[in-house]
Amino acid sequence: MGDPVKMATVNIESKLPPRLQIEQLSNNLTAMLPSLTGLADIIPKDTLLWKLKLLKSAAAYANSRLHSVKAEVLVVSSGKDQMLPSSDESQRLKSSLKNCTVRHFKENGHTILLEDGVNLLTVIKGTSKYRRSRRLDYVSNYVPPSMSEFKRISAEVGLLQTASSAAMFSTLDDGKIVRGLGGVPDEGPVLLVGYHMLLGLELSSLVEAFLREKNIMIRGMTHPMAFSGRQRIHLQNFR
Repeated sequence: MGDPVKMATVNIESKLPPRLQIEQLSNNLTAMLPSLTGLADIIPKDTLLWKLKLLKSAAAYANSRLHSVKAEVLVVSSGKDQMLPSSDESQRLKSSLKNCTVRHFKENGHTILLEDGVNLLTVIKGTSKYRRSRRLDYVSNYVPPSMSEFKRISAEVGLLQTASSAAMFSTLDDGKIVRGLGGVPDEGPVLLVGYHMLLGLELSSLVEAFLREKNIMIRGMTHPMAFSGRQRIHLQNFR
């Protein structure tokens, strides 16, 4: 026998509101009880009915109290969830919760947190949910990149390094110029001054190189392009 939940969702119209979809799912599961002989041998039919009614009642109560939740909420939804209306439900939660952020992954399925390409830590940091106070402080709340994030960054800037011919050289204490960052002091502060011949595109290569060779996270301060018009974009890469 296949997955009962998947079987119960086959005839549910995806355009229905999430509340009606869940209600129809509950009705379908109830209707399937007589055919679930294996499950009926373990759990009596009356017990399953009672549990479904209890779940429906609890869901109704929880939905009625969503408007009172003041805490920050991060919702991660999937675009290819074949078991639950993840995408529609995320929008319903966003409209019901006062302080809700949604991150939608259109190519992922029901087990999104177990699938490749989705790093919950990265999502939490990227939405500024990791911090020590109500307001985000890019210095005190900085979290170094994880190994998986570092590997992804290295892969992303590899082509840029090749295209821009970015090469790292440094000078040792005896004046010898060597390839790499061996001549950069391990103890700071160290100020890097660029002439922006590559319009600041070399910053990503510098960040990757310092992380790889020195285990230091550098910060890009400013760039004239960042102050064009009314926009101000700060490159928040901190040591």
